[in-house]
Amino acid sequence: MRYTNPRLLYFTLLSPVFFTDMAYYRGAVLRYRLFSVLRKMKKKYKKKEKKKNDKLEPKTKLHGEEEKLHGVLKTAEALVSEADDKLKKSVIQKDIEQVSVAQAMLEAARQMMTQANQSLSEVRRKRDSIAAVGY
Repeated sequence: MRYTNPRLLYFTLLSPVFFTDMAYYRGAVLRYRLFSVLRKMKKKYKKKEKKKNDKLEPKTKLHGEEEKLHGVLKTAEALVSEADDKLKKSVIQKDIEQVSVAQAMLEAARQMMTQANQSLSEVRRKRDSIAAVGY
């Protein structure tokens, strides 16, 4: 818009229509600035959460592995107790086949327990090293 007359320009600037247009423009600019600030804040928050999750991720993985290995140990203990009961019954009945089955169950349970204990010690060593680093 071109205004040739300065007096007309002055009255145009003071007119309510011009002020409403300017208010709309100022509101739009303000909204744009607020949304850009919000976008920046969201990006910072996402980066912060990602760093936090990256720090927690090794701990949660190790915790899951440790729980799994504890479950394997409980299973092996149950297998040992069951094999022990079976062995006692088969010795009383003098059943050689059942004795060999019970011995195989005991061997399998002991092997499971040794593997789980070795893995558990490795997981604990990793957890201690992560704790020492400061995650």
